[in-house]
Amino acid sequence: STGWRIGGEPAALTTFATPDAESSGKTLYKITEHHGAKEVIDVIGPKYPGTLSTDRGVEYRSKKLENVKFQKCNGHIKKNLKEALENQTNAARNFGETLWKLLDKALELHRDWHAGHRERYLEKVALLEARVTEHLRVRKLRDPDNQRLLDGIGREHDEGHLLRFLHDPRLAPDNYLAERQLRPPIIARKISHCSKNERGATARARIATVLQTEHRAILFEERKAKKALEQKALEQDARTRAGKPPRRGAARSHAGSASESPSPRRPTMLDRITRFF
Repeated sequence: STGWRIGGEPAALTTFATPDAESSGKTLYKITEHHGAKEVIDVIGPKYPGTLSTDRGVEYRSKKLENVKFQKCNGHIKKNLKEALENQTNAARNFGETLWKLLDKALELHRDWHAGHRERYLEKVALLEARVTEHLRVRKLRDPDNQRLLDGIGREHDEGHLLRFLHDPRLAPDNYLAERQLRPPIIARKISHCSKNERGATARARIATVLQTEHRAILFEERKAKKALEQKALEQDARTRAGKPPRRGAARSHAGSASESPSPRRPTMLDRITRFF
C-alpha cells in the first residue's frame, strides 16, 4: 500500500495482484481511509485459501488474519537487516550477516528449482530450514536491534511465513509484483491532488483496476506469442541441422514473423500515467 488523499485528508491506496499463470494475472486497486486487517479481509474474504505475499506491516499480524497463510517479502526482511547492520560493528553484525547468507541460500535453492536443478531438493530445504530455525531460536541478545529482529523474524519463521516459498516453489519469495503495480498510481499522485471525495476515489480505483488488468493481459499475450515464435524458430533450425526438409509453410511463417510481429514495446511513463487515469 501507499499513501493517498481524499479531499486533502490522509488515505491509503492498496494493490492486490495475482501472478501470471496459464492466463494473465489480475490487479485490483482499493482506495480507503485506512489500510488494516479489515480492508484486507474485505477483499480476500475471511477464509482465503491461497497465500498472501506481503511486507512486514503490523496490519498483517491481526487476529482477524491468523488463519491466512503468508509469505513475508525477503526483500523487506533484507532491508530491515541492512538498516541494522549500518549501525553495528564487530560481533553485533554476526546475527544479521548470518541470516542474510541463509536467505541468499534459500533464494538460490528457489532459483535452482525453477531452472530444473531439483536433485535432493527436499533434503536441501530441510537442512537449510533447520539452520534457520537454529539461528532464530528464542534467546537474549545484547544488541537491541538484533533482539528486535530476532523477535519479529523469529515469530514469522515459527508461523511458517519466512520460507514457505521453498515448500511451494510456485510462490515468489517477495511481493515485488504488487510493488510494481503501485508504480502507475504513485506517478499519478505526483502530478495530481489525488481524489476530491470518496466517490471520485472509488471511481479512480475501479477504472485503474480495469485498465491495469487489461494492460497485463496484453503484455501476457505478447510474451506468449513471442515465445511461440521463438520455439518455432528453434524447431526449424533443428530440422535444418538434421538435414530434414522444412515443414510446409514453416520457412514463410518464420520469415514473416520478424517483420509482422515486432517485439513488444516497453510502456513509457506517459503510458503508465494514462492507464491510471
